[in-house]
Amino acid sequence: MTEGAVPGAAAFRETGIMIAKPPSSMAGSIAISTGDAIIDADHAAFEVLIDEASTADDARLGTALARLRRHLVEHFEQEDVMMAETAFPAAVFHRGDHDKVLDRIDAAIADNAMGNRRAVRAFLEDELPVWFVGHVATLDAVTVHWARTGLLGF
Repeated sequence: MTEGAVPGAAAFRETGIMIAKPPSSMAGSIAISTGDAIIDADHAAFEVLIDEASTADDARLGTALARLRRHLVEHFEQEDVMMAETAFPAAVFHRGDHDKVLDRIDAAIADNAMGNRRAVRAFLEDELPVWFVGHVATLDAVTVHWARTGLLGF
């Protein structure tokens, strides 16, 4: 990284969803709590799935990516219900961020099928954790706060 460069900045310019680089091992690293036990438990499970996929050998990588995607789809469905039930004003934006990361996971699945493991590993070790930290700290935290208080600010 060049002097003065911001970790994740290149990925942000490319995808529009990156914020800051977290530790290389995700499990237990997110100190961010939304305050919603179900969402926070899902986030903890996702951290484990990121680590499992990151350390999977080539033969198991496709299965690990499919598990990550399935978990996210189910989790996003729960968040969609919360946003709909509480008329969350930024729901369209929040869902758009979900769609972006699902598109990136689909691209990683395609890369894996073509044997481009380097791209898949970079996604799992750098891009996905960065997205996750930023998403939880911003969109998920604000959504839960809105659901509890009806207020957007903290």
